[in-house]
Amino acid sequence: MNTWIHLCPGCFLEKGEVSQCPYCGYDESERRTPLVLPHRVILNNQYVVGKVLGKPGGFGITYLGWDIHLNTRVAIKEYLPRDLASRDMDQATIIAHSREDGDMFLFGLQQFLEEARTLAQFDHPNIVRVRSFFEQNGTGYLVMEYIEGINLAEHISLCGGKVTEQTATSIMMHILDGLREVHSKGFLHRDIKPQNIFITSSGRPILLDFGAARLAMGERSRSLSIVLTPGFAPYEQYHRRGEQGPWTDIYSCAATLYFMVTGITPPDAAERVAQDTLQPVNEIVPEISAVFSNIILQGMALDVRQRPQDVFVFFDLLAGKQTIPSNIGSIPNSANAPTIKQQGFASSPTSVEKSLPVQNKRLPLMVAGVSVLALILIGVGLFLGGFFSTNKSNPSPGRSTQITQTTNQTPLPRPTNDGNSVNSAGTEKPSMNGMEAATVNNKQQSPTSVQQTKEQPKQTVTEESAATPADSGAATQQINTKESTSNAAQEKSSKPQQKRSGGSLW
Repeated sequence: MNTWIHLCPGCFLEKGEVSQCPYCGYDESERRTPLVLPHRVILNNQYVVGKVLGKPGGFGITYLGWDIHLNTRVAIKEYLPRDLASRDMDQATIIAHSREDGDMFLFGLQQFLEEARTLAQFDHPNIVRVRSFFEQNGTGYLVMEYIEGINLAEHISLCGGKVTEQTATSIMMHILDGLREVHSKGFLHRDIKPQNIFITSSGRPILLDFGAARLAMGERSRSLSIVLTPGFAPYEQYHRRGEQGPWTDIYSCAATLYFMVTGITPPDAAERVAQDTLQPVNEIVPEISAVFSNIILQGMALDVRQRPQDVFVFFDLLAGKQTIPSNIGSIPNSANAPTIKQQGFASSPTSVEKSLPVQNKRLPLMVAGVSVLALILIGVGLFLGGFFSTNKSNPSPGRSTQITQTTNQTPLPRPTNDGNSVNSAGTEKPSMNGMEAATVNNKQQSPTSVQQTKEQPKQTVTEESAATPADSGAATQQINTKESTSNAAQEKSSKPQQKRSGGSLW
């Protein structure tokens, strides 16, 4: 005889043949929507279906169940996206609305079962535990441990609409501790919000519903705005190629903290990109410390690079083991972060610089340097020209200076008709472009960079009285600088100075 026949579908205590349970008050005679499974249907030859927990969602229904082998209550989650499928006439089988809906339904079912396999790997007190999963009635089922309690949103409401900074920190640190286990195995939750955090009757926070199937279907159908929760989803989740990683869950955790201490849902991330209206929590609730407020702002930064890059850092910030700059409250509105693959998210995002060829980077510097050097030489030449003109017209009494130049300079190349130049030996040399010629000529004109060799002009300075170093340097500059030709006629040199050939920057 089936021992579960007289168990109440609302609490699975023995109630006899009466319709309303004397223990929990559940009345199984009340009419239910045909979308849900009937009472006491057996799944996988092990689980008895009871009442619906909460409300049927858009992507599935969660039932209270009874494990007839272990004589314990469980939670059974059925995959049923209402936009794609519905219950058949037998009140059990799931059928798709159309062939196209059937393809999407099967894709979502695969993701649902993959999520079950993922959750089955975790054994952490702050993560929901998966007992089993299987396929039946044309869909999938996920069996979890059943724990009495309420979700965080309901808990906040019972506490008057918000909780203290200390209470919010305590709850979130338990969730972060479980999230570290998730991230350490390479998985993301991607749907953290108050409705997916369960507070047990003993006060233990548990992270529920990873939502992998729902988000995967939203990405495939390009309807992400439908499956995301405004205020708690970061901006990178609003486009399929968004840069997602541990920082994605951190944003949602920070947004949940924001809700817990203010009772206000944060502005939608997509709206914040256009105009960021996020208020620091200590401006809404003055009792909140500036440090706690800044931690939330950093966690909710639109630019993923401004957030803590892993849960360990965010955990330590809340625990007071790390500090952040006091001016972090100014969050950059940068949503154009570089994109990385969602797999292998252990690497933090990095900015990519467009590298230019080396010669393209050096060319502007070379031109600028040559230009500055040429301007300096012109200025020095004009100054020295005026100086010597004044000294020649007004010589100092008792002192005379004679400058004699002996030039053994090799003649400069003369141009040929084909654009090349001919050196002193009569051989042709390839012509230089304008920039190279300008560089060479300016180097030849520079008094600081030219070293005297056996091929350069030799100078002899004869003075009746000791000449100063400034006089000697000025005479050398006057001989080697093209711009001082107006004063060269006044000097006694061995031969006229030759004109230089080549390109010029002016």
